[in-house]
Amino acid sequence: MTLFQLLMANDVAVRGDVTNLEDARYEIELAYNFRQSEVPKSLGVIRFDSYPPETRTGDFDVGQFIVLFAVAEGEGLVRPLGRAGEGEIRRDADYVYVQALSRPPTTLTRTRSEDGTYAAYRIDARLFDQAVEGFYGCYRPTGPGRIERICSSDAQESYRGGSWLAGHLSKIAERMIGGED
Repeated sequence: MTLFQLLMANDVAVRGDVTNLEDARYEIELAYNFRQSEVPKSLGVIRFDSYPPETRTGDFDVGQFIVLFAVAEGEGLVRPLGRAGEGEIRRDADYVYVQALSRPPTTLTRTRSEDGTYAAYRIDARLFDQAVEGFYGCYRPTGPGRIERICSSDAQESYRGGSWLAGHLSKIAERMIGGED
């Protein structure tokens, strides 16, 4: 799944620290909720171990900082989005490592992780946070493949001009709405 698809399909869009690891699940302590929806301070996440280790980013250590896009699974648990766990995104103090983008800029290249286990687009963490938070301030997914703009045209233009990533996400959203080629 691309980053835009993750933004459209989640029940939960958060960042936080992995606090507990078990065979079937892990927990994260929330540091920020991108959607500003009702989410507990600590989330139980079902481990998504069905994809090959060399393609996944979800082998975390306690203390690992991550971004999580997930859907409610019942009994207070969530499940990361994506067939390859794209909804579990590694993050460090400076960068977010996104597995897939729809038509990324040619200047953005895939980077191998330090341990060499996966490749992802390395995006400045502050730019990522601003683009994702701004997305939810301007757009609201309304169902599978549907989205509406909830901000003014001026606010949308301001968001779009904030960074290459905000422009990228806004362009896809406006195309879905029908406001752009």
